[in-house]
Amino acid sequence: MIPLSVDTVDWFEARGDYVAAHAGSARHLINLSLNRLEERLDPARFVRIHRTHIVNLDSVRAFHRAGKGRLEAELADGTRVPVSRARSQDLRALPK
Repeated sequence: MIPLSVDTVDWFEARGDYVAAHAGSARHLINLSLNRLEERLDPARFVRIHRTHIVNLDSVRAFHRAGKGRLEAELADGTRVPVSRARSQDLRALPK
């Protein structure tokens, strides 16, 4: 077991029964569902943008159009994470 501060995590990704926590170039597997993890995270900092992804808003550089009404979240390291159509509407409602 390795302790991991959520402050260091850029995004979480569902991987079957596990969640991959992406912290910089490191990736850690957590034995927890994305739904359960989402319940434990601060909703002001971590936002579910897709059924398989939660991002740390502090790590998001920008949101870009990805064709056919889709969006992608561009993270500080250049990684692009897909945003579902339903979640893109939720993002527009967030306070700026």
